[in-house]
Amino acid sequence: MHRNHAGSDLASYSGDGGRGLALPPGHAWFALDIDEDDHALLLACSKREQLESLLEHVNLNLRARAITVIIDNVAVPVVVVLLRIQGSQESALFSAWVNALSHRTSGILDKLATQPHLPVVLVDEHGHTVGASLVKNVLLPRINSLRNWIEDVARTNPWTNSHFAAAKTYIRSQHTANEDLWELFNEDSGGEKRQREFTAVPA
Repeated sequence: MHRNHAGSDLASYSGDGGRGLALPPGHAWFALDIDEDDHALLLACSKREQLESLLEHVNLNLRARAITVIIDNVAVPVVVVLLRIQGSQESALFSAWVNALSHRTSGILDKLATQPHLPVVLVDEHGHTVGASLVKNVLLPRINSLRNWIEDVARTNPWTNSHFAAAKTYIRSQHTANEDLWELFNEDSGGEKRQREFTAVPA
């Protein structure tokens, strides 16, 4: 079962979960898998028809950076992880934003800095799982270095969720599309050298 740090499982975002809220395509987020010793996993959302075209023979690339924004004289480090899935004809780009001091993402950086593999789960705009794969956690060395620096910042001058939201809004005002961020992060943090396939999940 996948859950976020608020304790909800993935169904709470779907039509079956009662909220009926559509997730925005291109959105991604990290959660903990309670069935796998709370390992971090990355969930990526797009329209079902696009995701179904990206289940076989795809290349995956991950990029991660921390962007620091000063909000009300407080330095706010915003960790952005980008996932690109490139198929033979289709491609998709997702962004996940990590606030190290948020309860919902508490411990995610620690997991990403230590676990050797990263489960990637594809979900449609209604929160239904379309496919899943396990990839090498090529983010590990970069996240490990970012984590140490972010911990130092958090100890000396912690930021609030409001600070983080304002910092994210500012970054988005400068880089409105995921493609803009992809170009800004001009070196791959890592990528799979061989093609991957996702295990399809029936609708």
